Amino acid sequence: LALLRLATMAAGCRGGADDCGKSARGLKPESWLTFVATLGQLLGALMTPFVGALGDYTDDRRLAGASTAWIVAVVTLVQASVSRETWLFVALLQIVQVAAYVVHQATVLSYLPGLYRLEDDRLDDADRHRVNACSAVVGFASNVGCFVFFGSMIGTLGVVNLSQVAQAVVGCILVAIYFFVWHRRYDGAFVDVPAVRKKNN
Repeated sequence: LALLRLATMAAGCRGGADDCGKSARGLKPESWLTFVATLGQLLGALMTPFVGALGDYTDDRRLAGASTAWIVAVVTLVQASVSRETWLFVALLQIVQVAAYVVHQATVLSYLPGLYRLEDDRLDDADRHRVNACSAVVGFASNVGCFVFFGSMIGTLGVVNLSQVAQAVVGCILVAIYFFVWHRRYDGAFVDVPAVRKKNN
């Protein structure tokens, strides 16, 4: 919402984005969100096969996951600087963030088979369903919680200021989570398995 508001202001419109017939840096204000999301997902989709091969045939899967995680976290923190002067820079950074998030999710999902693999190398379907269900519930609850918590402050802070606060808070949370997940190894989380090529050899 902050990007939409700032892009509308940059276009010289005082009303909402729907009523603005002008462009901001070559695009209509309402088109910027679509542009950022589409280009970011496209870049992520193009990179995912290469990262998948990296995870299957090398031992760099954890490096790929950690690297993309830190890109997402750092960009989230930088987005807290969104303002009239920086909105375009932040919008372009979001393209990088979306692409990194797509690749990061692909890396995380590649670890799922190792989390519920039995000793005889069979997969435990019951555990798989539990892991997937738990992930969906936690993700949904986190989104709803953030929406309610930050949404309650929109009347006080305004869209742009609220976006700055939200990005800073979420960025700090991501730094803590990603550090714990990717750099503090513990049993049962992101079990490393030998690369396919090494297993076949």
